[in-house]
Amino acid sequence: MGAIGRRFVLVVFAAACAVLALGACGGPSAEDLQKQWNKNQEELWKAGSKFPNFKAAIDDVLASAGKDFEAAKSAEEKTRQDRMKAANERVGALLRSFTEYDAEIGKLEKYMGDKALTSLPASTFNPVNDAAKQALEKAASAMKAATPLTGDEARQTIVEATTLLRNSVSQFEALKRSTLGTARPTGTAAGTGAPTGTAGSTGTAASGTGSPKMSDY
Repeated sequence: MGAIGRRFVLVVFAAACAVLALGACGGPSAEDLQKQWNKNQEELWKAGSKFPNFKAAIDDVLASAGKDFEAAKSAEEKTRQDRMKAANERVGALLRSFTEYDAEIGKLEKYMGDKALTSLPASTFNPVNDAAKQALEKAASAMKAATPLTGDEARQTIVEATTLLRNSVSQFEALKRSTLGTARPTGTAAGTGAPTGTAGSTGTAASGTGSPKMSDY
């Protein structure tokens, strides 16, 4: 076989390998997507259990997305995965909203108990801490007062409450950077931009307080 022939065989072989690789990496199987659906559904029920007033919205999302998910399982093979993913994403989007809300509460409460921050002068720490308390109260009140009927309404309420918390977290981050020279986010080591000579003071991030659990809602 000549050089040209050998090159042709190698090209064909490489192309065949590429096709096989694409087939093997074609995304999650229907079984994987079913497992993801089951997990998302369970986690959404769990997240929503803290907020009974969100039940109608959660039921609406699970019912509409569930109907589409079941229909997708019997769809043509070329569209089946995408349709199952889309239904999963609708549930996942609402679940992420609850998760992000929880995460911001955890960050905020950790900053409020940060030993390095609480050791600052009261005139420096208290204004930011008081604003954080107000943000927590306002966010909790908004979540309790809401009566969303759809997933979109629920997400809007959660996003607005999360934004209140996130703004307060940003204030703590700014306070910590300006007074202690530490980088965001809370719980990480000091950033490369921290001034030298701060290590011997309270400039390290406080880690002994841990991330407190959410208070009851």
